[in-house]
Amino acid sequence: MKSIRIPQLLAYLEQILLEKHPLWAKGATPGLNESEIRKYLQGDGIPVWEEIVHFFMWHDGVDLTQPTLDITQFGSFICMEDALRVYHYYIQEEYSWAKQMFPLSWDDSLLFGLGDGIIYLVAPSLLVIEPQSIYDSMETMLITQITLFEQGVIRYSKKGDDKVDFKKRSEISKHINPNSKFWQSDNILD
Repeated sequence: MKSIRIPQLLAYLEQILLEKHPLWAKGATPGLNESEIRKYLQGDGIPVWEEIVHFFMWHDGVDLTQPTLDITQFGSFICMEDALRVYHYYIQEEYSWAKQMFPLSWDDSLLFGLGDGIIYLVAPSLLVIEPQSIYDSMETMLITQITLFEQGVIRYSKKGDDKVDFKKRSEISKHINPNSKFWQSDNILD
């Protein structure tokens, strides 16, 4: 699925982050150029989805030495080189789903479904050991984050500490991502 809205949503999310997340500008790393991203993916035989290309053109991960840059509360965005290392690690460890998922974050991992464009979560800390759908698409992931920031559900202090209204986050996320299993489950922190 080709989404022309992804670049616009990323640009709008950037504006919100610069306003509401004091450390974002300091910790977000510059994006890669399109040909570089395509070369990385094609060189490893990974399907090239426009969503992944736009995501890494926006920013090539975040500086992990900076505190609290996990804007989705499910891991900090990962750079392309590390995403490829994690992708190969999952394959080496023989996870049954490894070749069908591309990492977007560290820690609790957000994974882009290479067969369906759905965003999945693997989060041992939440007892999500196998990938579970969390956002219906890259587009709904971005719309969800924008909505959560706009409605004040996620707020950051000047030190970068986040405050989250988990119940509202769950309600909004479930509404925007009605097909995603995570928001239907008991794993939600509220």
